[in-house]
Amino acid sequence: MALRLFDFPVKENLKLFGPFIASGIVGVAIRIWYPFEWHYADFWRSLSDALIIVFLVGSFIELFSAGVLIRRVADDLAERLVGRGLPSELQGQIGQIVKTTLVRERFVKTYSFSDPHEGYIKIDIKFTFDVKNYSDSIREYAPTIGEESFYEPEFLSVEYGIRGGSSFSYTGSQLKSSIETDPVTKAKSVTNLRTIKLDPIKTNPAAICQVIMRYRVTMREDYSDIMSFSGPTIGFSIQLDRIPEGFEFFSSGERMRHVPGSSSWNFDRSFLPGQHVRAWWFRGRG
Repeated sequence: MALRLFDFPVKENLKLFGPFIASGIVGVAIRIWYPFEWHYADFWRSLSDALIIVFLVGSFIELFSAGVLIRRVADDLAERLVGRGLPSELQGQIGQIVKTTLVRERFVKTYSFSDPHEGYIKIDIKFTFDVKNYSDSIREYAPTIGEESFYEPEFLSVEYGIRGGSSFSYTGSQLKSSIETDPVTKAKSVTNLRTIKLDPIKTNPAAICQVIMRYRVTMREDYSDIMSFSGPTIGFSIQLDRIPEGFEFFSSGERMRHVPGSSSWNFDRSFLPGQHVRAWWFRGRG
């Protein structure tokens, strides 16, 4: 939980630092204006030095140590209050959700099927979504994309950027050097792309990273595809661009909207990492 002292209103900061500032002002005033020839000059000068030290040390402690203490207490309270009474393992997962910073919105997955060949079918898949930073500080972001190796993935392009700001574009040949293969699962993924700095959305509403990713897979002509969410996502839609004649395609799930005969399936809900949506296709049985 990101809490900073200077995020507080001016009046709150004055309450915190006011006594130390007053101490410093009094100390400096005594040091400057108390005459050397008056009685107890040594006492008053020692007192002024002490008041100035109180100002310096007290402000330093308030600025840094209190800030750390606030964050520690806030994190501890969040873990205790969120999911109170649940096992510690579940509280830990809920705590991670509370600390979420980057959120994907308006996520659309588009399918375009080629004609089947010897029981298999090629599918061009496109992802489009926005990324927003809901933290209190600048965050770095770069998209990643991955797929199981037995689907023979071909990564075609990745484009992302902030409107009017930084943007990057990679073709399929440029992505080859960024493809990594998991040594255990053999899944392939594109990683380590250049990062973009995202301002907090609450201070800069235009700080939205728009992402477009395209890749191609080969699957059986009667099969299904699982969309597994790797990060927090608000709003998800499936769009069907093309499917061979005689084939059927559908999806289902909680809070889904679909008009029979239309080519879109809309999920009006949020998704957490690990949750998924499934789509099916097969030759018509009629």
